[in-house]
Amino acid sequence: MATLKQALSLAKKIETSKIESVLFGIIKQLQKEIIQKNQDQLGKGKDVYQKTIGLYSKATEAITAHDYFAGKRKDIKKAGTPYTAQDTGDFFKGFYLEVQGDAFKIFSKAPKTHEILDTWGTEAIFGLSDKDLREIVINGILPFLLKNIRNTLQI
Repeated sequence: MATLKQALSLAKKIETSKIESVLFGIIKQLQKEIIQKNQDQLGKGKDVYQKTIGLYSKATEAITAHDYFAGKRKDIKKAGTPYTAQDTGDFFKGFYLEVQGDAFKIFSKAPKTHEILDTWGTEAIFGLSDKDLREIVINGILPFLLKNIRNTLQI
């Protein structure tokens, strides 16, 4: 165990830039989990505020039923059920996470992404609810960060 003088000397090694670098690395390690949580949220038809994104119309049900019976799709979107962002699978396959300064951004490289955003009228589909974000911080980020600080302080 370090003396108080040694601990103070070691504490000087904890710099903002180092913590930022560690956090960046942790978020990159957790990106699959973060993206999966966002996709799960969308699969339930919810945005980052846990509000229903939108509901399928009778026209959508008729179109998807026609395509289903023609063998062009695997499901029928029922009128009145929430949007799920699951049609061809390209939207979810295109998801990526990008760290920008003190925040991270989730987006999709899928060609129809901007069409989806325009149709749904919100960008609040990308990101995590407070509950999911808190879970990532408590179970993913915090343990790694504390371990790094303890190693630096040699405690």
